[in-house]
Amino acid sequence: MKIKIFFAPFLQDYAPVVPTSIASVTAYLKQKGFYIKQDDLAVQCYNKLKEKEEFKKINLMSLSTKHANKIVSSLKRTLIPSYYKYTINKILSLSPYEDFDIIGFSIYSLAQLYSSLLMAKEIKKRTNSIIVFGGPYLKHTFKEVLPDFSFIDYVVYDEGEIAFEKLLGFLEGKIKLESVPGIAYMKNKKIIINSINHLKIDDVPPPDFHDLKLSEYPQPLKIPVQLSKGCLSNCAYCTFKHDSPVFKEKEMDRIIENLIFLKNTYKTNKFDFMPSNALNNTRPFVIKLCKRIIKEKMDLEWFAYMKPVPLDEEMIKLMKQAGCSFIFFGVESINKERLISVKKNVNLPLLQKMLKLSKKLNIRTRIAFIYGFPYETKEEFLENLEFIKNNSIYIDEINYNKFRLEKNSHIFLNPKKYKIKIGKPIFPYSTEYTFDETERFNHKERIAFIKENVENNEISRRIIPKKI
Repeated sequence: MKIKIFFAPFLQDYAPVVPTSIASVTAYLKQKGFYIKQDDLAVQCYNKLKEKEEFKKINLMSLSTKHANKIVSSLKRTLIPSYYKYTINKILSLSPYEDFDIIGFSIYSLAQLYSSLLMAKEIKKRTNSIIVFGGPYLKHTFKEVLPDFSFIDYVVYDEGEIAFEKLLGFLEGKIKLESVPGIAYMKNKKIIINSINHLKIDDVPPPDFHDLKLSEYPQPLKIPVQLSKGCLSNCAYCTFKHDSPVFKEKEMDRIIENLIFLKNTYKTNKFDFMPSNALNNTRPFVIKLCKRIIKEKMDLEWFAYMKPVPLDEEMIKLMKQAGCSFIFFGVESINKERLISVKKNVNLPLLQKMLKLSKKLNIRTRIAFIYGFPYETKEEFLENLEFIKNNSIYIDEINYNKFRLEKNSHIFLNPKKYKIKIGKPIFPYSTEYTFDETERFNHKERIAFIKENVENNEISRRIIPKKI
């Protein structure tokens, strides 16, 4: 059987990054002897937006979440309106799909879901291909999405590698459908959900990027590498624990072997360790990794996402010696009461010390904050801004993103504890929900308060991402 996996295009909040998800599934299935191709339609569309000749451009504005209701309404009709069909046809023309038995879509966001649904519907009309949806976004939405769209044959709602392998085994007549782990499908108008079987992280081969045009991504290219799976933290606003409940770090020998393989295969020494979530889930892992890289004289340059704890001077210095050139610190807030409320561990004096040390060692830094938590006050927001101003000479980049009440997060699952009343998804099939603060503002009042007191602040206008 011939398989093709697409990383779906999307307009909003997209910065071109090589998709580890489809590259990992591709590598695993190739190792098992299957014929598989992959393509990143997101980066192709992103680059097409910059084409000088108008007829070559692919304008994704019509696929943004601003038009969510219109898109979903169109999908449920027999015929897709011409203004969507034109865009979808241009996207599909970027990558051949007609000769494949199975077409998969890897979906990380709502905007990707919409474009995937439109593409899948069109492909199903033109071919007899089996349509498979997967990716982290489907873990939270497949129960709503699958019954609504009959052109989706299967959803991989958990890890893709073993689920895809076993699904192919079923399609080849080797095993029963009930034996395929981590998938969902419709039978007699009812959704059937098979149980999960987690793959050991050390059994996943290094990602295979051969089908992807690596020259299309921002240069110099950093190869994304997953060093661990899961997370040991329990941040109340995050769904990562729900998405990947089992924490496991790769064996160190396996990591070094994979890094050497990727370095030699793709002729680069630049890597991005951020797909691993936080590098410092455990301190011994970071120390051991850095010492091995130094010992092997690997001459690497790499990025990492770090929690504010655990951190210390030895760790940062070893990271620099091992080739770390950029650290993304997930801080979210420096207000003590807020940090307790959202279960975030931040040692503020230590963080400031590590920022200064990183600057001294010439390691670039980015700090992530969240604004708009339930019951957040103007004073709390200004407290965060004050920290940014006071430490600006040590911070190279800032992410300041609005709080999103995410389905299956701790806050979502415990509304009484956080004194909120959950409303409805902000768009069809969205994982973000509206909510009222039961002792302060309703949803509309809360949004107005944030806009007036936070987003219109002179400093915040410079650091809060512009919405499309």
